[in-house]
Amino acid sequence: MFGDGDTDSYPYQNAAAILKAALPQCDAAQTEILQQQVLEEFDLTENGADDTADTRPGLIKWLKRSRPVRENIRLLAEAAPDTPAAAALRGLLPAAKPSKPAKAAKAAPPQTPFRDTALKLAVIDELMYRQNTLAPRLNFDRFAADCETRVISRDTDGYAPVPEILDYFTRLDIPPEMLATVEELHIEDGCSPLYAELWPYYDPGCDQMLPITQAAAADLPRLPHLKRITGLENLNPPPALLAELQKSGIRLATQEEYDEEAD
Repeated sequence: MFGDGDTDSYPYQNAAAILKAALPQCDAAQTEILQQQVLEEFDLTENGADDTADTRPGLIKWLKRSRPVRENIRLLAEAAPDTPAAAALRGLLPAAKPSKPAKAAKAAPPQTPFRDTALKLAVIDELMYRQNTLAPRLNFDRFAADCETRVISRDTDGYAPVPEILDYFTRLDIPPEMLATVEELHIEDGCSPLYAELWPYYDPGCDQMLPITQAAAADLPRLPHLKRITGLENLNPPPALLAELQKSGIRLATQEEYDEEAD
């Protein structure tokens, strides 16, 4: 009941209501046992209410983004009997209260804004996951663990582009000198290292990668040494963009042609 688990499941979504219905049926001794079990699960049995927030920052961050778990702890803390375990649980609640979203500061305009998201993703894939020059390298699990606004899990969010990760990539600034190192882009049908983090359960047989648009033509000057793009057909490019790429002297190779060359 207290783990993140499947955040779309009925038990998770209704965890607080289930516990609230169960508590009246528990006597004082059973409630005290429940309170103690929660502390043991969080490894807080030796911590008092006052120092919990200082000694368990990771737990506090998790509670902030997990409303069902937070509600369960509140119900247990308020239930009789008033024991040291209940006091420790109550000590978690003030620090775990979700903070109001801060007013976003006006970000400085990026040095190299991209007009087309799909092209930018291909560039990030090349620099961050293939050349390993664009840091930090985004990892789904670390990103999810650091997210304070909501619970992100593979099982719940992995079947579509994760909005927060897509937003991160969209806002990511790439220095012009780094863009100048891009000579080739590989666009694999959802199997790229970047897509493994953006869209973990992408299905090449059913899903469609984010399409590239004609706006990508305006981004080409940001890639002065780009010579070849492999697998562009996976992004459903418009004919006018293909013509612009050929005009710019950029060679287009299909994924099949690339695989044959590799063999």
